[in-house]
Amino acid sequence: MRKGASQPLYLKILLGGSLIALMLLVSVGPLIIFSPANPIQTENALTKAQASLYANIGTNTNPQIVDGARIDLGLISRFRLTSQLPALEQQTLTNRFGEWATTWWDVNLASATENQWLINNATLEALRSALLPGQGLEGQNKTVSLNVELTLSRYSGRNAVIKLVDDHVLTPLQREQMLQATDPAYTNPVGIMVDTPNFPQVVRLPNSDSSAGSGDTSMTPVLLERAPRDVTFLRSISGAGSTNVQQFWSLDLTGNGINATHVPNSFEDGIQLRVASDTLAASAFAQIGAGGIVAFYTIIFLGAFNIIRGFTAGSRYRIFLDELPDARDLVDLCDGVYIARRGSDLRREFSLYETILRLYRSPEALLALTGGDLKYD
Repeated sequence: MRKGASQPLYLKILLGGSLIALMLLVSVGPLIIFSPANPIQTENALTKAQASLYANIGTNTNPQIVDGARIDLGLISRFRLTSQLPALEQQTLTNRFGEWATTWWDVNLASATENQWLINNATLEALRSALLPGQGLEGQNKTVSLNVELTLSRYSGRNAVIKLVDDHVLTPLQREQMLQATDPAYTNPVGIMVDTPNFPQVVRLPNSDSSAGSGDTSMTPVLLERAPRDVTFLRSISGAGSTNVQQFWSLDLTGNGINATHVPNSFEDGIQLRVASDTLAASAFAQIGAGGIVAFYTIIFLGAFNIIRGFTAGSRYRIFLDELPDARDLVDLCDGVYIARRGSDLRREFSLYETILRLYRSPEALLALTGGDLKYD
């Protein structure tokens, strides 16, 4: 097609339709990828579950301000993850919570901690000093709070941290029970029952967390259902009277209270909850999808805008070259430079190169060589 000729109708429709299709692909494509109807969605499976038991020492004004640091009571790392729920039960969960694009999991943790309770004398004295009445900082009694923190890991994305027992401040009776638990000379099992009004029962793990910052290593899950539960912290001693004495903590969520003759150590007495894990886009979209649809759109639009910018940026500097009416003579000079270089004729190559530079430095020479009219018949 000669320059300046009118473009045929079919070419205009083809170019316009292609641009519209490209815009729709860039704007709607990520929505389809993140949609539950996407056929390439895959399961973002749970891979690990563990619970941390610990105590905090603070003041009555703010129990979450730790004065004596966090004191770990133990780590429950034995877990069972079950994704093959009965069809009727899974349909009930789907109808109830509407999370039909997720995979449902049963999460069970053992009741007893894996490791024995190892604590140095200085930390133990700090904990016992805070538990004793009348002790305090600046005339205020110190408070001791118990916590249970559940961490869930998945195939892709940040870990989910769920506060099952969130800074429960011990009552005077519970403080006395905790004093017995921290007394090495007291060898009988000791239990502290904590009334938890909002114990998580059903949670959802989304693929992205809009409230999390860029430097956060964990995400905040969505709590779909809570219920009141009685959580009992049990401290037991094995090997009493021997040289191999071990102390460890357990959790009892059966609601039966303190049982001095039995410390539960099974999956039935420990933490149990239902978890809905959102699905992921497969293959190359999995890692990007873990960051959420906002991150996906950011990457797509930055890439598209950089491509468009590459075509349009700096056009004001190239307009006197892009709009030359007839540049065949200039093209012949450039071909001459290439031919001279292939023939190792460096003098002729440099001479042609200087000629091209002189032409581009002279607008009058360019007009005389390429023509002055921009419109052609």
